[in-house]
Amino acid sequence: MNTQKGEGYAPAEAHREEFHFSAPYDVADGEPLQQSNEPNYITDTRDYLLRKVKENPELLIISSATPEVFGFMEKERKACGNQYVDVAIAEQTGVSTTAGAARGGAKVIYPVMATFLQRAYDQLEQDWAMDNSPAVMLVMGTGIRALTDLTHLGFWDIPMITSIPEIVYLAPTNVEEYFAMMDWALN
Repeated sequence: MNTQKGEGYAPAEAHREEFHFSAPYDVADGEPLQQSNEPNYITDTRDYLLRKVKENPELLIISSATPEVFGFMEKERKACGNQYVDVAIAEQTGVSTTAGAARGGAKVIYPVMATFLQRAYDQLEQDWAMDNSPAVMLVMGTGIRALTDLTHLGFWDIPMITSIPEIVYLAPTNVEEYFAMMDWALN
């Protein structure tokens, strides 16, 4: 089975990936109601990861079907080549693959939506923590946010992950700390 979102709405049919999730937009043309070119954690994360991929040909980025949450649209994914792997909507596989690759010597970053991590609790515990996997997980979309649906509230990740021994959970308060934490984790 292959689900096609956006059927019958021309802007969504033309830009399926962008319309998987979008902020409020003008129904007439599909353009966002508010646009900003200001840097944000998504664009900052994207730029950081693209820079790190160029600096280290052994760096691997693994995603579980949500690359847009860290700014990896088609252009960015292609730029990474085989240093980018998407395991589809399978956070369990993402966590296990990340942990295994890290144990095998790869530098691995696993950006993942906070709200979807509950799918991989067992793998976090048994594949990542119990084996002391030296991988880096970027938990995206955390905190109490202005989303109205219950499936995308990103505040359960901290109590869930911090309940697992051997995982170091860092929560930056600004972008400078964010980059410093990522640099520390990768080294």
